Amino acid sequence: DGDGQIDDQVGGNTDYVVVTTVDSDDDGTDDECVLKFVKPEVVMEWDNPNFGGNGVDYLVVGGGGGASFGGGGGGGFAEGLRSNSSAIPGGLLGPRTRVYVGGGGAGADDPSVSQGGDGGDSYLISATDNGSFDPVLAIDSEGDGEVRLQEGQGVGIVMKGGGGGARVVDRATIRNEAGRPGGSSGGSSSDTTDAVGTPPLNGAFGFAGGATSNDYSKIKVAGGGGGASEKGGETQALCCSTHISLGDGGAGKPSLITGTEVIYGSGGGGSADIGDAGATTGRSTAIFDGGGLTSASEGRESDQNGLVNRGGGGGGNVFDSGEFGNDYFEVVDFTKYPGGNGGSGVVVVRFAPPPVEPVPVLGSVTRLDGGFRVPVVNAGEYSGSVTLSATVSGESDGSTGDPGDPSVSDDGVVTVSGLADGESATVTVVASAGGFSP
Repeated sequence: DGDGQIDDQVGGNTDYVVVTTVDSDDDGTDDECVLKFVKPEVVMEWDNPNFGGNGVDYLVVGGGGGASFGGGGGGGFAEGLRSNSSAIPGGLLGPRTRVYVGGGGAGADDPSVSQGGDGGDSYLISATDNGSFDPVLAIDSEGDGEVRLQEGQGVGIVMKGGGGGARVVDRATIRNEAGRPGGSSGGSSSDTTDAVGTPPLNGAFGFAGGATSNDYSKIKVAGGGGGASEKGGETQALCCSTHISLGDGGAGKPSLITGTEVIYGSGGGGSADIGDAGATTGRSTAIFDGGGLTSASEGRESDQNGLVNRGGGGGGNVFDSGEFGNDYFEVVDFTKYPGGNGGSGVVVVRFAPPPVEPVPVLGSVTRLDGGFRVPVVNAGEYSGSVTLSATVSGESDGSTGDPGDPSVSDDGVVTVSGLADGESATVTVVASAGGFSP
């Protein structure tokens, strides 16, 4: 509901969390759980099982920045995996974990007036030993993103949203403008001069926004937004050339945490004025990997927006001012060339479900006509979320009986039937728990 309060509709609702399973060892059996938190701008809580010494993989990506004239920066990216010993130690997770997914920054409706909006921060914060949650500012006191996995302090991972892109600048008042800083920063813009790229808030989690190289009289250009793997592309307008080279959004980072490779945190494409007679430009040629493409038409195109739950920055929009020498801000209606919106972030955890304890203990066998009955003597020690199931194996050689699936009553009594006279069988009882519900 966006008010900072805990929302009470969670669990199986895929608008909030998508639950899948994966086969981690290629043996044909899914043996790990993946929880993908997707609902932006709502505080969610995850009831943690007891992981013991097992680690928990994580991915936290902030929301992508919105574009103005400059491309929006991708959301900050942090990933920890058991495979490289950077996962969350299971023993550090408290009984509950709070999750928040940052929304995407709004693209500027008028790039001559507003910068693109910053993407929202995403976080994963586990309860401390006393059951309380540290505030985000206590974990990320510098406001630049943080991964805290320390004994005695608990788990706190905060990723900053991507920075918004810079406006179209008027050389009469300002000749260049920096993109907004963020997880990865937004693209800068300039008029008849160069503009440097804005560094990310924290170089461990993102890259700088794109710069400009502009020595071409009276032209306006803006760079691409930074991505999780590289800085935003530089947009160039070079003297004695009629070609304007648009800067692509910086590339994002691939992740396999869900079992399928997906790219997160890509920057949005840059922009330019193509008004000079004979000047040419092309759309961003980067593979559409979640960051918005540069638009080449009026209005906000769908592929100009960063993808939802990928943390991609929005793409800019080229415009045509006509003849050089005209006052751009009188000639061009910039509301026809809005910036793309940033895509929301995501939080993902992946883990091997811990074994259910205690191990089922079987009592004395009671013979029945065509079978037997045996109680699980410690059935009363399990919570309501635990299910007892039984299988039969090892029937006597030459058996003529056809034992069916054994049944388990609500009070933990296993019944096997369908055995022929003199036939024996082995029953195995397993305790399992499902419904890991955030």
